Amino acid sequence: MAKQSVIERIEKIFIEAQNSSQLNMKCGIYNKEMTEIVNRYKTQVVAWDNQMNMQENAFPSATQSLWYSHYLNKKKLRDLGIETKCIKMRPTVYPPNQNQRLSIHYSHDGKNLICKISERLLYQKNFYRNGRHIWQDGSNNRECEHYIIRSQSVNGKCICPSCGHEDIIENLIDGCDYCHTKFHMEDFDGKISSVYMPNNNSKSRDSNMLKKFSPVIYMIVVMAVLPFVINKPSWGIPLTLMALIIFLYIFFSIAGKHSVSKGPGRNRVSVDKLHEVDPLFSEEYFIASLTNKLESIHYAERMDEISAFTYCDLSHKIAGYANVLSCKLMECVITDYKSDDKIQILDVNVVMNLAEIMGMMVQNREEKIRLRLAKSIESKTSAVNDIIVYRCQSCGASVSLLNGGKCSYCGNSMEMIRYDWVVTWYDSKCS
Repeated sequence: MAKQSVIERIEKIFIEAQNSSQLNMKCGIYNKEMTEIVNRYKTQVVAWDNQMNMQENAFPSATQSLWYSHYLNKKKLRDLGIETKCIKMRPTVYPPNQNQRLSIHYSHDGKNLICKISERLLYQKNFYRNGRHIWQDGSNNRECEHYIIRSQSVNGKCICPSCGHEDIIENLIDGCDYCHTKFHMEDFDGKISSVYMPNNNSKSRDSNMLKKFSPVIYMIVVMAVLPFVINKPSWGIPLTLMALIIFLYIFFSIAGKHSVSKGPGRNRVSVDKLHEVDPLFSEEYFIASLTNKLESIHYAERMDEISAFTYCDLSHKIAGYANVLSCKLMECVITDYKSDDKIQILDVNVVMNLAEIMGMMVQNREEKIRLRLAKSIESKTSAVNDIIVYRCQSCGASVSLLNGGKCSYCGNSMEMIRYDWVVTWYDSKCS
């Protein structure tokens, strides 16, 4: 009861701060520090892309889940005989200069402070095979969101990522007074948890909608031309206005239903349901975190490499992704949310852009994925901190995703469903 009361108190404080628009104002003192974390991560990305070695500690500024997606991608490229060279990575400047677009926003899930830094990302990476340039990847100055996570409150104290107890860092390092978990100093450093480049795929949805209305558009044309065919030009304006009214009525009624069933409207309904159970759920952070999992699935070569967060057999999908060099999440819609006294379930539709080797060429293709995610009802916060998630629940030893989520000391498997969303069903098709 003591642990739960501490967590509830912290959640209440931050909900009040967010509702009163005070959180960003109080956290503004961290802006420069958070920007420096982003730049350290960028420096490490460049070094990672420009070398063939695969050190396990190559991304100290990133959480394990983000580093792991980089690791699997590098491993696949090396097995395909492909080298990469990052030739451009623009640093983040704070305070922003005249030509820089920078937005810093803070949120809190009751245990972790989450900072989102949005900027125009400029980078360029070349891919080589047997010394021959085969492809170039880049951001083209696209909007990019870096998510930074840290177990800390706005007043400077640290929060135990295991139980939510708030205390000064010196007291937590020698053991949390409530759950007795021990930490290292670096466990409380801010880390990049995910990187997300949002894309508006509504253009393709809108074009599909126009195709559905082609019979109605045809009717308007007929009604506009009919008066002249039957030699009654005075009927032209009334018939055209009538046709336009019919079209607008049908368009807005069907478009509204389409939005609710397929697009942002459906997303809003599902997120509203989720907020009733988990008021601190962050849609943006969820999508960014899901990106890490989807990238790992596309880069994995064996099921045990993704078994920690994948509770269904994706062996046939992994085989189909054998030649994927790069993938990006383009669109994500939460289509449904359900929960009971034990489990939460999310149905999600996503669109991925894949860069894949086809013979001697690299081609891009679009993939539409429907997946179902599950998480324990007891895990009601959206952010996942590697400090507690990747620690054995049996003996307390650190657990690496390289071992498939199994403890190297006692062999106990990590139950990620207790802390984070896991994939329980996955279906995809390419267009």
